[in-house]
Amino acid sequence: MSGRMYPSKSPLKDPKVTVLMGTYNRPGYLREAIKSVIAQRMEDWELLVMNDGGVDVGHIVEGFGDNRIRYFHDNVNIGLAARLNFGLKEARGEYISYLGDDDLFYPNHLEILSRALDEDPEIGAVYSDLYAVQVVTDESTGRRYPLHKFIQVSRDFNRDFMFYFNHTLHVSLLHRKDLALRARGYDEDVRVLIDWNITRKLCFYTDFRYIPAVTGEYYMPIANSDRISVLGRQDNEKYKHNLRKIKADLPPEPWPKVDRIGVIFPVSIWDDFVVETLTGLVDHLCYPVRYIIVNNNTGLDCSECRMRLGKIGELKNVFIHNTSNRLSEIEAYRFGAEKADVDYVYLPSKRVNTKLPLRIIAARQYLKKMNADGLKWDVEEEKKGPFDFIIERERFLKLVDPVGGQVDISVDIVPKGFPESLRCDVLIHFAKSQYDSGNYKLAYQFVKEVETGREGAVGDQAIIHIYSKICFALKNYVEAEQRCREMIDRGYGADIWIRLGRILQIRRKFDEAIEAYRKGLEEIGLNELDLDSTIFPIVSLVDTGAFTAFIGMGECMLEKVSLNEAAKMFHMASKLKANSYRPYLGFGRLFLMSGELKRAEESLMTALKTNGNAPEVYRALGELFERRGRIERAYEYYNKAFEKDKIDFKNVEPIFKTGSSLHRWEDVKVVLKEFLEHRPGHVMAMRYMSTICHRLGAYKEAEELLDRCVVLDKANCEIKDNRLMLQ
Repeated sequence: MSGRMYPSKSPLKDPKVTVLMGTYNRPGYLREAIKSVIAQRMEDWELLVMNDGGVDVGHIVEGFGDNRIRYFHDNVNIGLAARLNFGLKEARGEYISYLGDDDLFYPNHLEILSRALDEDPEIGAVYSDLYAVQVVTDESTGRRYPLHKFIQVSRDFNRDFMFYFNHTLHVSLLHRKDLALRARGYDEDVRVLIDWNITRKLCFYTDFRYIPAVTGEYYMPIANSDRISVLGRQDNEKYKHNLRKIKADLPPEPWPKVDRIGVIFPVSIWDDFVVETLTGLVDHLCYPVRYIIVNNNTGLDCSECRMRLGKIGELKNVFIHNTSNRLSEIEAYRFGAEKADVDYVYLPSKRVNTKLPLRIIAARQYLKKMNADGLKWDVEEEKKGPFDFIIERERFLKLVDPVGGQVDISVDIVPKGFPESLRCDVLIHFAKSQYDSGNYKLAYQFVKEVETGREGAVGDQAIIHIYSKICFALKNYVEAEQRCREMIDRGYGADIWIRLGRILQIRRKFDEAIEAYRKGLEEIGLNELDLDSTIFPIVSLVDTGAFTAFIGMGECMLEKVSLNEAAKMFHMASKLKANSYRPYLGFGRLFLMSGELKRAEESLMTALKTNGNAPEVYRALGELFERRGRIERAYEYYNKAFEKDKIDFKNVEPIFKTGSSLHRWEDVKVVLKEFLEHRPGHVMAMRYMSTICHRLGAYKEAEELLDRCVVLDKANCEIKDNRLMLQ
């Protein structure tokens, strides 16, 4: 690789930080990325720009005239991992930072992170939060238009979770150079998630420190992404094997932060079942392990065994040892343990459930607490046999009697459930599943319980989405607003402003909501003039923050009866996104408000064609036909809205009113009963049901319902008055 360093007036001293940047055919974005490094408040850095066989961008680098930038050009594409290994060797800085050629640092990035390493020599790596920015690109000009900005990954350092999935993104990371060299840098056979490759290995040597501050951005094209992390997932089998390579890349010992564990697996018959079992273990054991395969088939040598394993046999943490003669099962396990230079051995048998999640991580929490020799897992099939346990290697060698064929080892059972270190992730999973099931109070309990243990947990900025949705469902708007404002005060705006706008809109604080939406748009970076680009409108499966802001402002202006301003916002939303019903719904409501019923119907029917599953469109059509005096037709549309969403009370109220005017008592009762099955204890629904029961002559049932209402809402005098009227 050729290198060019632009001349300086004085000799360059070794910088504190080296920023490594690989680049490949992104000259349009590279300039902005380099600008963000030059704009750093901390000036003691060097930037290594390494061109991986793409178009020569030397003129861009040279144009900055900054002697802290070194440019290396190569005509051959060898991959980002190889470029970064080159950069680690060339780096003169004590600390290493990373920046993608299409990403950005904020001016505080190097200052905040390097200070954290300066202050604590025991910590080898630090990381911050980043905004994920969803963009759409005009291919004719190369310009990117930001549509959404949010925190995608954010959590306190958690080594167990890091072994399960990466939570420290490359642009957010700063680490000591000597640690990366100690870990032997990047595995150049790893093509996807190379950031996980290095962060996973650094975990063997050091704890990380998390800095809860936004210090940069990385970009996520909504369509036609050229990012390696996206393209590398298109071939699922290649992607899975890439993950195996990452887990197989064990750095040199000693490992001060990680236990050495060997998986001992004797094989006598090399059939498909053996390959399937070993593949299952490789894919589902997250904690770092070595696989010590005891070849108990004297007719095959190691190379033949590896061939039979296929891709699994190529992994760097798979070791095959031949026996000189056929061994018994217990002898084979002992033979493998003797060959394994590890602290613990895990002895799976053919009974093993390879898909048991987080097996080793869960067991490690009990290994040092229990007085038993070893641990088994609570899997019925595994408990039937003498093996499938984990134990200290030396204890196993001491207790096992290969001559007598005895395994005189006392074992305890690892309780079912998830490891305590991943408790917050389990709680968030439960909160989401309960929310999806309509159990909002239980979902709220789970998400609040996440806050009881913050060490190693997901950050508030990453769970605010589900937290807000649950609060919306429970009408805890004040709490949701408070949480959003706290996040904004801590420096997390963008999508949080959009969420705050939605909360304020629901609370009918329309002026404040409009201002929040505007601030969200400002932080996202999209303005109204951008929508004149020929790239718009786009087709998208999700509503981006920018689209939500335009729609929200339009709806607020509609409530303020500012019809011209509302029409403008709905028009902006329609210019942004082509396949949404919401602008048409907005125009339909606007025309209803202005009394233009024919135009309202046209807009609402267009909304219905765009999305036939939106209950609010059916409600608006119901209102339209009510305005025309066609109550039967209105009642039909209100029922269709309820069919689409049987949890939202907004779909029940108009059925009660129009159904009552049509004397459809029995039909309305069926709807109320179904709603209360989903939302038991809903006071207003029970009041309506009481009224219907009274109309049908079920006086006792009507009185019982009102009694329940009084218990649930003791302060409501109107309920008590209704109860007295029934007596």
